[in-house]
This record gives sequence, C-alpha cells and structure tokens, in this order.
Amino acid sequence: MAQFPTREPEIAAVAAAAAAEQATTTKDEALEGLTDAMKADLRYAENTVDFDDDKLKLLGWAGRKAGTSLEPPGQARTLEAPREGEGWIFLDWKEPVDGGKVEIERRERPEGPWSIGGIAMETEATLTSQERGKEFEYRVIAVNKAGEGVPSNSVISFVGLEIKKALLGSLALFVGGMIYVVWRGQNLVMFAWFDTLGLSDSVARLRDYAAPYSRVLPHWFYYCLPQALWFFSGLLLLSCIWRGAGTREGVAWVAVFFIIGSAFESGQLLGLVPGYFDAGDTVLLAIAALCAAWVSGVRWHKERRSPA
Repeated sequence: MAQFPTREPEIAAVAAAAAAEQATTTKDEALEGLTDAMKADLRYAENTVDFDDDKLKLLGWAGRKAGTSLEPPGQARTLEAPREGEGWIFLDWKEPVDGGKVEIERRERPEGPWSIGGIAMETEATLTSQERGKEFEYRVIAVNKAGEGVPSNSVISFVGLEIKKALLGSLALFVGGMIYVVWRGQNLVMFAWFDTLGLSDSVARLRDYAAPYSRVLPHWFYYCLPQALWFFSGLLLLSCIWRGAGTREGVAWVAVFFIIGSAFESGQLLGLVPGYFDAGDTVLLAIAALCAAWVSGVRWHKERRSPA
C-alpha cells in the first residue's frame, strides 16, 4: 500500500512559531508592566523627597531637569562688502553662534530707517536691484524661533560715496589751484603756461578783480591752505581708487602721506629742504587728513551693536 507524506512536521512548526510569538508577547507585556511599575515607584520617590537629588542618588536616580528654553541667536560678526557694482553689492560675514536664518537690513544714509533687504541661510549674499545714486548702509541680524540676535557691525555701500568723494576732491583741487592763480606771485611756472595758451589776459583780469580781497584775507589762506586742499583732494581721490579709506589699510596710507608731509616741513625748519617752514602748513595738513578720514567714513569693523 502506498505511503503518503503527512503534515505533522508542518503542523508542529506552526505550533512552535505560535508558541514563540505568545512567549514574546507575554515577555513584552511583563516588561512593559515592570517598566510602568518602576516609573511609578520612581515618580513616587521623586514626589516623596521633593526631587532632592542627594536623596534620589541613593536609588541611583536623579530628579528631572528643568526644561531649557531656546535662546536667541548670537551676533553675526565681521560683516564686509568686498565687491559691489552698479545696482548690486556682495556681503559676507562670520556665522553667528546658535543662529538660524539671517536677515539683511539696509537704510539710506545718514539716518534713514532700517528695513529688510534680503534673507540668507549662508554666510554670504548678493543683493541686486539696489537704487543708483543713493548711499546705503547694511547690517545683518541672525533670527530663530526665540527672536533676533544682536545686529552686526554695519558697512557702507561705496557706489554713492565714491561719486561724492570724487566730486569733493576735484572741488578742493580746483579751489587750491585758483588761490595760486589769483593771489600768488606771477613768477610761478604756471603763468608761463597761461601765456603759451593765450590765457594771460583772462588771468590778469581775474587777479585784478580779486586783488582788493588780499588786504583782508589772512596770511595762511594764501600760503598754507592750497597745500592742505591739495592734500585733502589727493587723499579722497586715492581712496576712490583704494575703495577703502574707511579700512585700516586706507588709514595707514593716510598716515604715511601725513608723515611724509610733516617730514618735508621739518626738513625746511632744519634747513635740509629748500623753502620756508610754516607751522600753519603742518596744522592744516593734519586737519585735512582728519577731514578726509571723516568724509571717507573710517570704520574699524568692531563687533558692536549697530544703532537702531
């Protein structure tokens, strides 16, 4: 008689799997019950000793720590504007501590209100569509769910500022030259140039018109002011090329030029350089250097809170 395979092994395997699953379920339920019981005991212990850590340490336990609230982000540092052009400016800065996104704010100088000009998730951004012919100041503020951080240092857009400096420097150069033309002696080389260009008559009429004022204008106006105006003009025009008389490097160059001018005057005092020493020259050169630094917007990139 033929033998047919039975299903007993299959049935036994299913029964074993079911038993294992039941055992696992029973174990999980027991573990969950034990966990709940331990939590209840620990909560009871915490409440009994009023969360006294020293007493809870006897159980190898400690009280629950108080929840900590999210703090506002730190300050974005060292904001700079290394590149810009007509209608755009590139800004970069150092990442703030615990910062999220960064709001870029700008205002029209000198005292316009701050407004949001862009949002950045990185440590750099390029702002486009900036109005031409205006001078803007920029700063960045880190923002997260807790609020705003301290504003960064501010930087000035040089596009509008450079035009103003170039115009003011050219005006100072012209005024200093006109003082020489109108009131200084005619033995200067430039009067020979005027004669060659056929301008001698026009210059003579201008000098005759200005002659009465020579009686009331002080000595330093003729002999000291022109050099100071030219020095002021040169600093402004060179700062347009450097695009940064407001940086430490630019200020260093201003100091170098002032030291050279002062050394020249000192050489005249000691008889080492041809000419006549005049203390007024040194004083006016110092004033011109300070005025050029002020007009150029000297800034030292300090980490400080920007004015609101």
